[in-house]
Amino acid sequence: MLRVLAVSSLIVLGAAQGSSNVAQCVRNEGELPLSTFVRGCQGSPCLLPQNEELVIDMVFKAPRLITEMRTLATVFMGILPIIFPLEENSVTCNFLTNTYCPIVEDTIVHYILRLPISAVFPIGTSVIVEFHVVDLTTSPNQPLLCIRVPVSIVPPNNNLYPTTRGILEKGGLWASDNNTLIEQ
Repeated sequence: MLRVLAVSSLIVLGAAQGSSNVAQCVRNEGELPLSTFVRGCQGSPCLLPQNEELVIDMVFKAPRLITEMRTLATVFMGILPIIFPLEENSVTCNFLTNTYCPIVEDTIVHYILRLPISAVFPIGTSVIVEFHVVDLTTSPNQPLLCIRVPVSIVPPNNNLYPTTRGILEKGGLWASDNNTLIEQ
């Protein structure tokens, strides 16, 4: 028990030292977490390279007994809200690092949200995303927490798209300056 308390305290302190610039949600309900850290985010908006993952560490205190949670995402393109499917990443209980569901009231919880940024997202796209976690224990979609993050999609760090890696391994060359394949 003491070990869990010590680990929880370190998580809270470590995350608080690197809190990212996130805001309270506007459309979706839910409190801000105790601490939020968007990995690799240097400012606002967060610059997200294609073909990498958006990783957000959140620390929150369970306000009640929670047996099941779901994470949802709403992307705002201008004023238009679009529900973005998180698929398997929506099962919040699968991504807790210091505890597991069911969660006892007043437990400090460390949750890691991961979202792949595929090449489907066009470079230069700037949107605001609200990630909200809902409690499914007693009623559907009971708000727990919510963060609002401005993001902008930038070119991949390595200039190699996953679909070209197989070509490169077979001896082809990829010219990243004009996105053409040069076969050998």
